[in-house]
Amino acid sequence: MPSREQANPSSPSHRPLAEIDLETVTIAMSNGEGGYYDEVNNEVFIVIDGDVITGEDDEVDLDEVDWIGIEPDDSRVKFLDMLDFANSVTDDLLSDRLLRALEGRGVFRRFRDTVFEQDPDIGRVWHSFQDARTETRAIEWLVENDICDATEATQAIQARAAIEARALQAAALWPQVT
Repeated sequence: MPSREQANPSSPSHRPLAEIDLETVTIAMSNGEGGYYDEVNNEVFIVIDGDVITGEDDEVDLDEVDWIGIEPDDSRVKFLDMLDFANSVTDDLLSDRLLRALEGRGVFRRFRDTVFEQDPDIGRVWHSFQDARTETRAIEWLVENDICDATEATQAIQARAAIEARALQAAALWPQVT
């Protein structure tokens, strides 16, 4: 089997994670519409209202570019993130409110509103947890698409797992520790 460079000479080898716009990859994955990664130029583009946002006035013909599609996260994955967070809260009142927010339609906005109505500190804990989870999924996507080195990605994922664990611990101890 030819190496990656032999198979596609214009394709760069693995990029260091620090050179990849991880924030925009996570936005593309969480915006509901996805995006694209231009491997040659190391650029990430998001899709908004069905349009690829490139910063240029010209429309992009996706048949003429060799970009890798970034699929949006499934809503069930995001729901499970919220459920994991709500289940980690040991304060009975907040836990009950968060779990009730996850029932019926409009759960994403209702959950977010419930977290921030309670206390901005627990909102920051939620964002830390959510950011770690979404960045982990983005890094896993980069590895699956052979964009970054798996060893480097493993270290980055471990760092985010530690952030996630600290956030869940803070949620479990809230309101005592914020």
